[in-house]
Amino acid sequence: MAMEHQLSSVHIEDLDWQDQSFAIHSYTRNDFLCGSLGRHGVLCPPWLLQTNRGPPVVVDGFKRLKWLQESGTNRVECLHFEASNDARALMIQRLEAKIGGAPLNLAEKAQIVARLAELVPHERLLQDYFPAMNLAPRPQAIDRWRRVAAAEKLLLSALAHDHLCERACLELIDWPVDERRGMLALICELRCSASIQMEILERIREIALVQGKTRTDLVATREVQIILQDADRNHRQKTQTLRDLLQRWRFPRLWARQERFQRNLDGCGLPPAIRVQPPASFEGDGWQLQIRFSSPGELEQLLTSAQALASSQNLPALLSSPKADTARGATETQGKT
Repeated sequence: MAMEHQLSSVHIEDLDWQDQSFAIHSYTRNDFLCGSLGRHGVLCPPWLLQTNRGPPVVVDGFKRLKWLQESGTNRVECLHFEASNDARALMIQRLEAKIGGAPLNLAEKAQIVARLAELVPHERLLQDYFPAMNLAPRPQAIDRWRRVAAAEKLLLSALAHDHLCERACLELIDWPVDERRGMLALICELRCSASIQMEILERIREIALVQGKTRTDLVATREVQIILQDADRNHRQKTQTLRDLLQRWRFPRLWARQERFQRNLDGCGLPPAIRVQPPASFEGDGWQLQIRFSSPGELEQLLTSAQALASSQNLPALLSSPKADTARGATETQGKT
């Protein structure tokens, strides 16, 4: 249905700035937009909806109008929709314009899902709008994104700045608020990839369950905080150090076995071009020896080193089963009970 509207010049101060019914917040600065407005002015007129109760409300163009107001502009030409128009239909038109316009961040997508969930059948939302926004139509997806849209500003800001990935966000939205805030602060500090975000979330959840602690307790531990607050490490180094810590907490016996293997390997004195690879998780007997060489002479020398390892007294210790580590792990477990 065609909307009744006209182009008209309005006083910016006459707008209803308090009504945010149509607002979709980006939670980011748009310096390029401000620069373009300064160079060229407003190229696309903002949308306004006249109301029966008084001044028109802003439908589209919040950033443009705010920039004009702050720059001292008094009047602006707008696309003015009459009060007789269906506000719900106008909202859908506004949201579809957002979807088809500039790239959206995840915070904006969450708000759009929440608005559309009140306006269109959920089946249509999943079939038509989710693919248009490149969102996965998983079970309970609509409910989860609506909860994301209503979440605290810290989470929405993290989404808007690409500090929090989609999967991690939908995982965290089920966490209690205090636990979620602690994890958000950690993830924003690390600035790690989506796969590593999920790894860290899963590790902390598993460790908390095994140790009978809350996830907030784990994030607040001295060991974790020392890593996050270390000014001498960049975010990649902090991420790897934290992953190592969580791996050690989650699999203490495997970690002890890896450390013992590395100590024994260092004691073998092998050249860097020879690599000994243990079986996965040190289970089974499928050990591998890898040799990297660039000439026949180098290969001959490396094979001599490999032969020396085969007859060395160090090899049995390198290949030995982790009985000592298992016994030590049992002793530590008993000491904690």
